[in-house]
Amino acid sequence: MTREVDLDRIGIGQDVLDANPIEIDFPRHELRLLLPGEASRVERGMTAIPVTHQADGSMTIPLTIGSAPPTAAILDLARPTDVIAAIDDGPVALGRVVLKDAVATRGVMPSVGLAAFKTLRVIFDLGHDRIWVST
Repeated sequence: MTREVDLDRIGIGQDVLDANPIEIDFPRHELRLLLPGEASRVERGMTAIPVTHQADGSMTIPLTIGSAPPTAAILDLARPTDVIAAIDDGPVALGRVVLKDAVATRGVMPSVGLAAFKTLRVIFDLGHDRIWVST
């Protein structure tokens, strides 16, 4: 089932994200819950961003801005922000995926919000510690 979504109003519970791969095609404004077999087929040809589950329940992903070394950024899909980091100058990459239109804002705690993916087709497969991105 596919439906159009308003990206400014999207809210998905952590329990759903942990149990089910969810595909969001931001350019087409489509959201789709994937069955496990379907997810593995759809993920072929996409690039994986590794997700690390922390002891406190949060999740982190590798964030690189410009030539700075990678840092662990909190994955905060409840926030409508792009990227918050100590520096905001240079290309933004999550793992091996360079985000062409991401906006980095200076802040103390590095984090990545849902809007960082706003131009991409993405599969959040958090139960398998991956975010898959069509580049």
